Amino acid sequence: MQFDGINNFTVYDDNGQEVDCEVITTFYCEETDAHYVVFTSGESDDEGNVIIEVSKYDPKSEDMELLAIVDEKEQEIVQERLDNIIEVEFEEE
Repeated sequence: MQFDGINNFTVYDDNGQEVDCEVITTFYCEETDAHYVVFTSGESDDEGNVIIEVSKYDPKSEDMELLAIVDEKEQEIVQERLDNIIEVEFEEE
């Protein structure tokens, strides 16, 4: 499934409730050879910051299955990439 051109999608939380999410961006990381989608449900943390999540996905799959990032090294690589994306976005404003 490609997230390109998709602005919103719905997932189910642990209680089976639908959660509407907004795609912020997608990217491919050569270092991990994986595709990622950055998204938010619009929820905020206790400090009022919007919670942003990142999941892996397979662009060749027919399903829109989001895959957890469980490897600590992969999490660090993705966090660095996300920090770079955010930095570029703020430089453009």
